[in-house]
Amino acid sequence: MRIQTRALFTGMMLPMLISAVSAYPASAINLDAQKSPTFLLSQATQAGELAGSINSISGQTVEFAQSNGQTRNITISRRVINRLGLRAGSRIAVRLNSRGVATSVRVLRPIRALG
Repeated sequence: MRIQTRALFTGMMLPMLISAVSAYPASAINLDAQKSPTFLLSQATQAGELAGSINSISGQTVEFAQSNGQTRNITISRRVINRLGLRAGSRIAVRLNSRGVATSVRVLRPIRALG
């Protein structure tokens, strides 16, 4: 009797499991409908960073065009400008203190697609 009960239980559960697994993809969401905006990983900014490009450099004063279209003057030390090879057109992410002096600067380089 015990073997028959086990066979009956297995015989009932196996089709139920198969039907549950086959029905699951039908209830999955359509990922194409909820596409997030595409961006290059190297251009992703961290919290507190401003991303944009350099319009001009005069001494330690850098005219910085933010991604949102605003232009502002920021201060970046000559040492950092030379070390990173910053020039007009360079895309950077920068953190500023309350006086507009850069506390960290990193160059945003585009990622080449493979293929």
